[in-house]
Amino acid sequence: MTKHFPRRYNYSVTGHFIKRKGKLRYEPNKKAASLTLIAALLTTMSCMGQSDPQTPSDSSGAPTETEAETQSIIEKLGSKDFGGQTFTILDAVDHPDIQSNVAPDTQTGDIIYDSLYKRDLFLEDNYGIDVRYVQVQNAVNGLNQLKNSVLAGDNEFQLCTSSILGGALGNFATQNILANLLELPHLELDQKWWSPLMYESMRLNNKMYYTTGDISPIMYQIPACMYLNKTLLEKYSIDLDFYSLVNEGKWTVDVFDELIKDKRVDLNGDGKWTEADDQFGFVSFYSDLSANTWLTALGVNLSQLSDDRKSLSVNLNTEKTLDIIERIRSIYGEKVAAKQGDVIDVTQLFIEDRTLACNHFVEIAMIELRDMNSDFYVLPMPKYNEQQTDYRSFVNAWASAFIAVPTTADPELSGFITEAMARYSYLNIRPQVYDLVCKQKAIRDEESAQMLDIIFETTYLDFNAIYNFGGTLDTVRLYLLDKAQLVSSMAAAETKVEAEIDKLIEAWQ
Repeated sequence: MTKHFPRRYNYSVTGHFIKRKGKLRYEPNKKAASLTLIAALLTTMSCMGQSDPQTPSDSSGAPTETEAETQSIIEKLGSKDFGGQTFTILDAVDHPDIQSNVAPDTQTGDIIYDSLYKRDLFLEDNYGIDVRYVQVQNAVNGLNQLKNSVLAGDNEFQLCTSSILGGALGNFATQNILANLLELPHLELDQKWWSPLMYESMRLNNKMYYTTGDISPIMYQIPACMYLNKTLLEKYSIDLDFYSLVNEGKWTVDVFDELIKDKRVDLNGDGKWTEADDQFGFVSFYSDLSANTWLTALGVNLSQLSDDRKSLSVNLNTEKTLDIIERIRSIYGEKVAAKQGDVIDVTQLFIEDRTLACNHFVEIAMIELRDMNSDFYVLPMPKYNEQQTDYRSFVNAWASAFIAVPTTADPELSGFITEAMARYSYLNIRPQVYDLVCKQKAIRDEESAQMLDIIFETTYLDFNAIYNFGGTLDTVRLYLLDKAQLVSSMAAAETKVEAEIDKLIEAWQ
């Protein structure tokens, strides 16, 4: 399904068309809109304290620090007038009802939607462009449309937002369809409005074809995090200052392991621990994403770039990595025993106060935890030890949170406007998510916003997480959850790993 939009014309899978001033417009059903869900997410996540965050403006309308910072950063980018050129954004998305990067055609009263609307107005008024959207419901179909445009040699699209996995941007990066972001003028991909850790891990041979950041509102849904149930913390008289632990770099796997120890309870006394009846210290969904989340959080690079960034290697057989895998396996001993194909509703266990901890992505707070009675913490994933420099938040590459630029786009136009969008979004949309939503709709908590900062600014992805060379990540997942062999399976995959890496490097050009 393809929708062509006039300026800031929004499409959602649910809604209706209405006429205004003789023009047919689409009126989205806000209950199904992804950005409304983001507001609900932050409402839920912010119910953890009492402090009052700063709002973007005071009641008098006087400029605030946020506005002053915006002006300063935007001014550093410089001034441009593109003379009314059209800047068309392709949103190739599998689930537009909950993942849409498209700004509305008019203000809706929704805080985040209105921020996107104002962002596009800002770009148009300041840089002489006309922002337009094309949304295609199916990532692969949308990117095939992009591919056909590139092969035809036209410059129909200046920016694309989509997912990486499932035959999306991950495949197109090796087909000469996407531009090298490192060669586009004006982009500063190592800055905090982009993903600095992706900048470090996804540059191969001085080429990088996709990234994420505040430019996409879906970015707020995709990082992995840890949820702690406050009702169970109180039940076990656990009175740790988790915010201080995180801020002091002491939120480690050892602390987490001690936290969930001996919390598994046979509630019905049948001598078994089952999802339907019992309590657990920790639960996690069954998939490669869960295994990758833990490995990267504890400091493991699923693949390693050489010092000159011209080659890749995968070595998960190091002594430290094997130790980390064993630590993860011991933690999984406190979870529901899942086999491949089992469907375990880990979030329902959390909602019902039958697990103290649950790791998942940020998105479940907006979709599944909104009506949860118990309060909960949302924290970054723990580190391996205090010596590990950073927390690392593995991201869900199935979500439509990533940006790319086609090779046929005007480099000056695409580079400048994409960077302007990212800077404006960081300084105006993120504060709306943190401050305004929290202040208007929930109990305020400045410290919870700090946790979100850490989560959003430490997003991580690497080549093996996308391309799974030789099935190495399948091997780790099977070992963690099904007790399959690890070292022998890794050794057996080495030849296949090298061949697949060589193939990627050859195509990464």
